[in-house]
Amino acid sequence: MSLYALEKGEKGCQRVTLNDWKCRNEQILNTSDKLMSVSALEREDGSILRSAARIQTKWDRYQNEKLLSDRVSLVQEWLRTLERSHAAAEHERMALSEVKKYLETYLNEALLPPLDVIAQCLYLRDQRRPDELTVDPVTARLKDELQTYETHKGILSALNADAWSMVDTLSTLIDTLRFNISEQTTALDIDTNTLALTTDSPGLARRPEPDRVPPKSSAPESWLFHCQELVERQGKECQQSRALRENMLRAVEDARNANWARQDETCASFRQRVHEIKIAIDRLKRQREMILAEMEKLDEEIHQLEQADESLELPRALCETRHEGRTSRPAGPQRCQDEPQESLAIESATLALSQAKLQQRTEYARSAYESLRTQLSKVELDMEDKNRALALEMRCLASRSQLGHAEEQVTQSHSSQL
Repeated sequence: MSLYALEKGEKGCQRVTLNDWKCRNEQILNTSDKLMSVSALEREDGSILRSAARIQTKWDRYQNEKLLSDRVSLVQEWLRTLERSHAAAEHERMALSEVKKYLETYLNEALLPPLDVIAQCLYLRDQRRPDELTVDPVTARLKDELQTYETHKGILSALNADAWSMVDTLSTLIDTLRFNISEQTTALDIDTNTLALTTDSPGLARRPEPDRVPPKSSAPESWLFHCQELVERQGKECQQSRALRENMLRAVEDARNANWARQDETCASFRQRVHEIKIAIDRLKRQREMILAEMEKLDEEIHQLEQADESLELPRALCETRHEGRTSRPAGPQRCQDEPQESLAIESATLALSQAKLQQRTEYARSAYESLRTQLSKVELDMEDKNRALALEMRCLASRSQLGHAEEQVTQSHSSQL
């Protein structure tokens, strides 16, 4: 404003010109309009911002609730999957434990007792007399049967050890699943309660650093991979357990069939051997009767030979007396060796020869009699040995008669439990 345009009033106040006054008024109006325009823009921006904040808040809440709902659904789905896996693993462990118990029962009650029976049979057969200790098919069958039992015992023992290991593995898996299900349930409860919160819920408050990442956190992919790994592990281990159960049942069935076949073969060999021994004993009995009959006849013949020898004593004494009496005739022509003298000599020699032959024959008969008596003793001793062997074979058969009952009882018990 120019100094020359100012005029002083009566009180000495500085005055403005009309143009300055008008300019000032226009300036105030323009400033007011500008400020009101700015205020209107601010109000409009505030309204837009409020609407945007309200819409964004609702959208974020909806989106978070949708994510939380999806998360709850996903956790519920995996929780059900894990519970099914836990139930399947528990069922498989129980089934494997039952089969393991059945296998142990078969080992202790159906497989080990026959080993004792076989050992007893071998021991009893070793008690036979030396002449009856034959290397027969029964011994070979018993040894084959023993080898069969030992082989299946080793197989079943190894499978039992594998079953123990698998039961322990399934128990560890079940504990892991149970712990994971518990944690999943806790997390599901937290997410469900979080999803149920509203602006009207009690306990709402500002939290310091709500966006912080707590320690030992993991990525969603890690959680999903952990759940999938548990389910896959359960499927794989249950499949291995089922295969092991099938192998155990198949091994028991194979052992039962093989043992029954060996038992039938061994029992058939025993019956064949008993039949052979009985035939041999019958033949020895007939032989003994024949020997006794022959000895009786030979004894009668010896008696007749002795009587025949004795019957020649008097004729020989008569002949020798006559022959000796004629030697006392007067010497000379009267003591001639005539035909009666020669005939008496011949008769005496004949009688002596006949007696010698009868005595020799008697000795032969006595020798034959003694041989028959010795042979009779051998036959009777052999019969005694064979009767002893037969009794031992019958004891073996009697001890083996209970072999199949234990296996049948174990099988029936297992079938009733199933």
